Amino acid sequence: MKLHRLSILFYSALALWAPCGFAQTSTVPTLLSYQGLLSDSAGNLIGATTPVNRTVQFRLYNTSSNGTPIWAESQVVTISAGEFSVLIGNGAGISGLSGPSAPAVQPFTSLADAVNASASAALFLGLTVDDGNAATTDLEVSPRQQLVAGMFALRAKVAESVANGGITSGMIADFQVSTNALQTSAVTTAKLADSSITSAKIANGAILAVDLSSAAVTADKIDTNTVGLWSVAGANLYRPSGNVGIGTTGPGYPLSFPEQLGDKISLWGQSGAHLGFGIQPSALQIYGANVNDDVVFGYGSSFALTEVMRVKGNGNVGIGTSTPAYPLSFPNTLGDKITLWGQSGNHYGFGIQGGLLQIFTDGGGADVAFGFGNSGSFNETMRVKGNGRVGIGTNNPQGGLHVYEPNGSSGGPTAGAITVEHGDNYGASSIVFPSRANYGSDFGYVQYLDNRNYHQGGESARMVIGTSNDGDDHVILNPSGFVGIKTYDPIAPLHVASGGYTSFFLDAYFDGYAGRDANFNTTQYHSIVSDNRVRASAFDVNSDSRIKTDQSPSDGEKDLATLRQIKITDYRHIDVVGEGRRPQKKVIAQQVEAVFAQAISKGRGAIPDIYKKASVKDGWVNLATNLKPGEKVRLVTKKEAVPFEVLEVTADKFLTAMEGDAEEVFVFGREVDDLRSVDYDAIAMLNVSATQALLQRQESEHAENLALKKTVVGLQENVATLAARLAALEKLVGASK
Repeated sequence: MKLHRLSILFYSALALWAPCGFAQTSTVPTLLSYQGLLSDSAGNLIGATTPVNRTVQFRLYNTSSNGTPIWAESQVVTISAGEFSVLIGNGAGISGLSGPSAPAVQPFTSLADAVNASASAALFLGLTVDDGNAATTDLEVSPRQQLVAGMFALRAKVAESVANGGITSGMIADFQVSTNALQTSAVTTAKLADSSITSAKIANGAILAVDLSSAAVTADKIDTNTVGLWSVAGANLYRPSGNVGIGTTGPGYPLSFPEQLGDKISLWGQSGAHLGFGIQPSALQIYGANVNDDVVFGYGSSFALTEVMRVKGNGNVGIGTSTPAYPLSFPNTLGDKITLWGQSGNHYGFGIQGGLLQIFTDGGGADVAFGFGNSGSFNETMRVKGNGRVGIGTNNPQGGLHVYEPNGSSGGPTAGAITVEHGDNYGASSIVFPSRANYGSDFGYVQYLDNRNYHQGGESARMVIGTSNDGDDHVILNPSGFVGIKTYDPIAPLHVASGGYTSFFLDAYFDGYAGRDANFNTTQYHSIVSDNRVRASAFDVNSDSRIKTDQSPSDGEKDLATLRQIKITDYRHIDVVGEGRRPQKKVIAQQVEAVFAQAISKGRGAIPDIYKKASVKDGWVNLATNLKPGEKVRLVTKKEAVPFEVLEVTADKFLTAMEGDAEEVFVFGREVDDLRSVDYDAIAMLNVSATQALLQRQESEHAENLALKKTVVGLQENVATLAARLAALEKLVGASK
């Protein structure tokens, strides 16, 4: 890196030694203003088009070349078009050398001490600039620049002989301590190399303004021990061992104040409201001058502070944000926000993710509890288990939602384990399921609000289960015990007022059944569908002519011909568990469909085409099948039979979305959409029609037989008559002979 041009625009005195309390109150800056122009080895300005940040190391030497630096620091500098400007003394100390944050290298601990050292008669500034290439070693800019006197440095001329030593009797022999020499800094033991000023060496026991005005401090009044009591303008300052007392002669700490209430330190403002610290009974106060002043916490320095927390004047606290709008605010970032236990990894606390407030624990075995009281005396009312189960009134929920109400009170809709309430005037406004402890029932008791008038029992109380308030999609339980499905007024123990198609086409209601003629042949409208037997003493079917159209007599001869084609088959069920092993003598739907299709309907159902037991783990069923992805298969566990979609298939197993702790399942078979059902009523009516045709045929033949019999009888009578007449003729003939 080539330093093309270097200029020092302003350089202030770095340290002056003077006791406090003199008329001169100006503060000598302890920083060095520095500007420079940087170019590379080819003469191109650094940061010519876009400003760049480079690390620059500043070192002070006593020699113009070689040697060991007596002070060094590092700063990240912004360079634009080759130019940069810094305040030397604001950087970070380089490890191994002295500096603001580096280990002390005695005797120099700061830039001011280094400049004011007695050995620093000549100081040279060396610069090393990072060229941006980590693979190369950065060299010091040559030559080093010698530092010369600046504006404030000239004021330190009178103190040059005591910059790094003490006030000795030998020094005072040559000149007296005057107010001009002590105007900007205090006499401290740190500034006295081998002697101290004590009251015993001063005739009147103190350095007074009147004494100093006449140069009364002389060598014979100063010894080499300690600085004792020192009173200036009535304020006591006591430093026998390094502790400083402001307003107290017995400081017990490095900086102490008298044990009095009120303001203690003002950081801004000399009267009235100000920024500072104070004490009131049992309270340490940190305050601003008005409500617009905040208290900020962070690190760095006042002009380069990295803020981490802010207390607004209105009391709002911001952690990670400087504009808290609420009593406690965090920045608008995702992730963990508050930890209540644990400092890394999984922990107890609160967090934020996209659209989600998180309350979490450190593992699946830990729960979240809600209640009242305090942590040491906690009354729990609800718990969310780590496994997702929720317990209300119990800390050990046995299901997804477990509600326990031990002492439900009677007399109103709020009594019970579960209450659902709304404020409209349509149907039920509240349904309550109280505990059996209140009513002595194992199943609880149903209470009902009808148009906001409370009923308990009685004919007006009903239990309604539904998804909306339209009145036609509900299950109704009346006090009589009658159950209505899609009806509010069941007329039997079970009254089903509607039904549905096995294959349901909603648009068939609106298009005049156009293109839906197949519904009559393959789909039937059912109110009750059972996968197993239905037992009853009789079945009544509505058959009123007023509900039928296109009525015409059936062709019995055709029905007889159709019936003769239907085959009765002997068989047994594959599903011997559900259907049993008894022989069956019935029809086969596919055979009937070929000759009498209107008696066959199709719907969804499972067929036992696999019917084997298998082990299962993580949804994988370990069984070789001919299933295909996308098909559904019915799996039977010890609790239920559920259809699952087949997600993946290999040679010896298939994957479903089955969850839970089952270790084995029974693979019943795949679900199909064309499981055929037989309308035996249709076949029975076909048989009736065919039987009627046979009867008509028999009656016709019987009539014919009667006619033939009558004819035969007539013929027989004629024959008898002819025989009698013949006998009579034969008798006449015989007589004539």
